[in-house]
Amino acid sequence: MKILIVDDDSICLDILSSALTADGHEVVAVTDGVEALDKLVNEEFRIVISDWMMPNLDGLDLCRHIRTMVDGLKGYVYIVLLTSRNTPEDIAEGLKAGADDFLVKPFQPIELQLRVKAAERVVAMETQHLTIFALAKLAESRDPETGFHLERIREYSRLIAQHLANQP
Repeated sequence: MKILIVDDDSICLDILSSALTADGHEVVAVTDGVEALDKLVNEEFRIVISDWMMPNLDGLDLCRHIRTMVDGLKGYVYIVLLTSRNTPEDIAEGLKAGADDFLVKPFQPIELQLRVKAAERVVAMETQHLTIFALAKLAESRDPETGFHLERIREYSRLIAQHLANQP
């Protein structure tokens, strides 16, 4: 999977790139948030690992921009904030900005690889959802009754899942 890494520290970029490449990922590295936004508009990335503190556009602002670019992106972008800041207030601020996960510096390459695997699972769920939706629409185009049946089943499933989620 192609991963965008963003950090103004060249040593950190090298460590990130080496660990991710060793795990079989294609890595594109940039040194600030502005350059990262440009890459996101012009290329497809589903995972972004960004430093929090950078010049020009920091990691929090990058998260906010990515979350407002929904129509300009080709799917959900999973964001991991890489930071030395790890107080509960910092974590809340990062999540509020749109980060999905945190990795505290200094990090272990194995922890990075495991967090990326978790990100891949989240991204894969979206892909599976789209595939199922496309198949349902194909069935609906062939037979309207089947399509209506699938819509009802989808709604029933959503209601059941919502009910189960609210159980203590």
